[in-house]
Amino acid sequence: MSIAQKMDAVEIVPILKTEHIMKTRFDLDFCEKLIELGKTKINTEIVDNLEGVYTTGWDLQSDPDFESHLSYMAEVFSHCIERQSNYPHFGKGDHKSLEAQGFQLALSILDTWIGYYDSNSFVHPHNHGQLPNFWSCSAYLTTGEKSETSLSFMSDELPQNAVTTLKINVKSGDVLIFPSKLFHYTNDCSGGRVVMASNFFCGYVPSLKSGEN
Repeated sequence: MSIAQKMDAVEIVPILKTEHIMKTRFDLDFCEKLIELGKTKINTEIVDNLEGVYTTGWDLQSDPDFESHLSYMAEVFSHCIERQSNYPHFGKGDHKSLEAQGFQLALSILDTWIGYYDSNSFVHPHNHGQLPNFWSCSAYLTTGEKSETSLSFMSDELPQNAVTTLKINVKSGDVLIFPSKLFHYTNDCSGGRVVMASNFFCGYVPSLKSGEN
């Protein structure tokens, strides 16, 4: 089954009127390859928002050993953004109409790292920036000894600065893609987990063809 066919099953979860979280999947054999590769790249850098987590460096996307995995990741990411552009509240027209207007989807993976969690690990609320068209990914390469774990999302963009928390359950292979500005956290690491995280730019930009005379 092609990635495009798999993307037909992308789940889009609204959290605000104009923001959505997308849930899709990586192949489990791809997840296993990343788990083993990450073990050879562990460093000792302390990360403020992570407790009890061993991580690789932040720039796996630039590592020659990781290069062969980038095209698969980019295809999954871009298909998810295409699917969101077809969502009724996206507000900019669907993917085909945007292409017809002279736009194309551009994607650049900026940061990628893998974290190894045990039952005592904890992730404090944090986000990955505020810029538009910047997205983040949490890919659950394995949920360890548990069949499911979870990631919780927060937002302070609601009336009266109210905070909404949305908890999404995930299993091994599940991938969550969300706007980088969304705060998220977890205290649900019992049984351990391995998560690949990534930040990327993905948005519609004027097509080079549209500028040709």
